Amino acid sequence: MRKLCYPSLERTLASAESPTRNSYLLNADGRERLAFGIEPATTKFPLRLARYVAFAEFLRDELGRKGALQLLDVGCGVGKLRLACPEDRIDFTGIDVRTTSLEIARRNGYARLLQGNLVGALPFADESFDALVCSHVLEHLPNPKDLVREILRVLRPGGIFLMATPMSWWWNRWLRMHVLPLLVPEKKADVLAANYGHVTFFTMSSLKALLQDFVMEDIRGFRFFSSRHLPLENWWWYYRLNTLWGKTFPRLSADVNVAARKPFADRPGHLPSR
Repeated sequence: MRKLCYPSLERTLASAESPTRNSYLLNADGRERLAFGIEPATTKFPLRLARYVAFAEFLRDELGRKGALQLLDVGCGVGKLRLACPEDRIDFTGIDVRTTSLEIARRNGYARLLQGNLVGALPFADESFDALVCSHVLEHLPNPKDLVREILRVLRPGGIFLMATPMSWWWNRWLRMHVLPLLVPEKKADVLAANYGHVTFFTMSSLKALLQDFVMEDIRGFRFFSSRHLPLENWWWYYRLNTLWGKTFPRLSADVNVAARKPFADRPGHLPSR
């Protein structure tokens, strides 16, 4: 089992209290408790943050191989990745469209931040990064292939690409992309894109096709049954049940994380030794 990047999770698990107590948002010293060491939450193990736990695990493994990482967080938001994995050996660069989010990310420890639209070319040189994270971004783009092409360009050969996205069944994907926009004008792709809504809906097959130039290493799901308004997400066993289900049945999960690696150009499919 991989060791997590941050000690705060182990401390939280060790001090887990009954979800029936009103004090579960506070530590013993009266300070606000952070879910997974990332942010205040109404539950201890919110599944919406599970993807950051997985990112931290993979990045810790990658540090074991390379010792230090130049990392790009595409659509970094407020910098939750840095909070989940506060490793000094990782040099965090972030890009996001919202300047307000970038200011918070700066306070959270990102070394370099850029404001930019993710639809066009990324403002980085070829093969600039050892690791690249793209969390819940691709579904907001009408042409996610363009961004994936840019990710492949700026990632070094043998570099790791970590991404997360919601999943759909094929019939749900077809209805949301082709039928619903005809019935509800607000659901048209251009309207949704202008409001940062979901315009692309992935099935497992379409996601693998999108990442066909990478070598897939891991696919795991989360949230087969989300209960953020119920006490279940206060229980460690329920969190573990969701993660174990996601590893076994990623197709049946609401969200997935993917770990994929850029192959060496002269040796397609060749990966660094573990």
